[in-house]
Amino acid sequence: MLTIRAEQMTAFTARFEQTFLESSVDFLKAEAPEVVENASPEELDSFVTECLRRARGHGIEDAYCVRQFMLFAAWRGPTFDEEPWARAILEDTRRAPLTRITRLEDHLASTLAEQTPGEPE
Repeated sequence: MLTIRAEQMTAFTARFEQTFLESSVDFLKAEAPEVVENASPEELDSFVTECLRRARGHGIEDAYCVRQFMLFAAWRGPTFDEEPWARAILEDTRRAPLTRITRLEDHLASTLAEQTPGEPE
């Protein structure tokens, strides 16, 4: 039987997290280039690390959900989760993380729709 020691597991976890953070920078560059284009590599690294920490603080661990959280933070600001509307959604731990992320997305989409003038009929 194969036994993985605690220090090996820590090393695997740290490497996985580093790879996730690096790919998250690439994700933001692809999904929100207008927001991150002027940021230095160090600023982007710091941003994604802080977003991961904040997402985990809300019980959001899934890679998709964490990246959506990062995208929302890129659009609304790194502390968007402190805004009353976002806090109310994120603190509703009766709901699954994916449901909370979807509710955040719905709110942001409706806010954007209200700010964008409609097409003339």
